[in-house]
Amino acid sequence: MANIDYYKILGVLRNASQLDIKKAYHRLALRYHPDKNRSKNTGHKFLQIREAYEVLSDTERRKMYDISHPKQTNNPKTSPKAKTKTKTSAKSSGAKPTATATNKCIEHTVYVSLRDVLLGCTKRMKVTRKVWSSPREYTTESEILSVKVRPGSQSGTRIVFVGRAEKPYDSVAGDIVFVLKDKPDDRFQRHGNDVIYNAQMNCTHNCTQSTQIHMQWDGNQWYTYNTYCHVNHSIAVPLLTGGTLDVVLDSNQWNYLYCYRVLDIVKVGLGLPDQNNGQIKGNLIIKCVLK
Repeated sequence: MANIDYYKILGVLRNASQLDIKKAYHRLALRYHPDKNRSKNTGHKFLQIREAYEVLSDTERRKMYDISHPKQTNNPKTSPKAKTKTKTSAKSSGAKPTATATNKCIEHTVYVSLRDVLLGCTKRMKVTRKVWSSPREYTTESEILSVKVRPGSQSGTRIVFVGRAEKPYDSVAGDIVFVLKDKPDDRFQRHGNDVIYNAQMNCTHNCTQSTQIHMQWDGNQWYTYNTYCHVNHSIAVPLLTGGTLDVVLDSNQWNYLYCYRVLDIVKVGLGLPDQNNGQIKGNLIIKCVLK
């Protein structure tokens, strides 16, 4: 994080207005979005663009970034302190602070459920850091950081809090990065924005059939006989929002499942939203497997 120039990534000046930053982000996002640009390393470039925008579009985070990432001159002069790493035993815990101009990035993994990804949420994370006031003394600070999980967030999304990590003596504080990761789910699997539900079925799985009674005269007497119409098989599919969705297999679907043992039923628009455009949603794929 310390070596990344967010202003350079967006192609704007350090005194750029919020409007300029927003315009630059939208222009670059359209150019490097993985769905529109299949070039190599496009995904990494797009993540850098989005990360830069998230920091520079937030007034407080931008201020912290400017403090921890001062503007470089053409001939920067590095003080002897910045080049020398000093290790001194601390009074209380024996920890060894390092006096250096390079801040350290601390990463934490945040597990989010598919329901959190569907609706979006805010995770409150408690962090503790050391702030060194001298080579031998430090204070411990704790705070609660609000990690905003946007609807449709992909696993691996990085949310950066600039200057919130440990602060060495005579140096800038490091960054804290929360990395989102999908929480394993017993019922569903995620594939991009699609949600897959596995339905195990058998030949008598919630089946219903209709019977028709017929009467016929054979010349001497009336007799009756029954005929059976096609069988319907129903599935109660759980939804991420709660409740269930009743899905009925018609005779053609059941015959296909009976022959091939696997059948995919797609419910369009019942998956996860796209993290860049909430109006676009994935599908719910019901994978029926006949035992």
